[in-house]
Amino acid sequence: MKSSIGTNNLKLDSSGLGYKYVSASKFEDYERTTTSANLYREDEPGYLNVRQEIGDVLLSFGQLEIELERLIAKFLDTKSNSKGFIVTRLMSYSAKVALLNELAHSRASFKREPIKELVKRLQTCGKIRNIIAHAKWASMTADGFVRLDMKTDKETADLQIRYYYFDHETFHSICLVMAELQDELMDLSNIVHLVR
Repeated sequence: MKSSIGTNNLKLDSSGLGYKYVSASKFEDYERTTTSANLYREDEPGYLNVRQEIGDVLLSFGQLEIELERLIAKFLDTKSNSKGFIVTRLMSYSAKVALLNELAHSRASFKREPIKELVKRLQTCGKIRNIIAHAKWASMTADGFVRLDMKTDKETADLQIRYYYFDHETFHSICLVMAELQDELMDLSNIVHLVR
């Protein structure tokens, strides 16, 4: 996911989301001077319906996870989803992705590279979902940064707070990627009974 502001001053994590660190000693000043209540008021310039955007991503992720469960169910029994749903009902998302990987590789006719790439993209979606679900959205700044987590700088021992960048385009591209993956999983569900 490329941020629309450009990435020359941002680092990109493994999922492609842009972020930056702010020293914990400066974060109160940073948030006090940059946090904008205007982001939550429809009548203000710069309004971003964060609640709607977050909801869209989480709904897209939920739909993706349902298709993942259906595909696993098809691998386990092409006539009924019952066995698959029993197996996956208590599994985490990452465990479901790992199971799909094992099931697909157990079928000689499934090519390894496309499955490997699919699994990687599913894992990335899980990471993005967790970032969005666990971000401190009340800390969102006027320029689109939201606090997520902290780390200690190994060289300076300074506590660093990580802020991720989100705008409408970022949210929209995340939803598109999840929808494309959902379609791929549906396509695989339709052919899994043909491939042994």
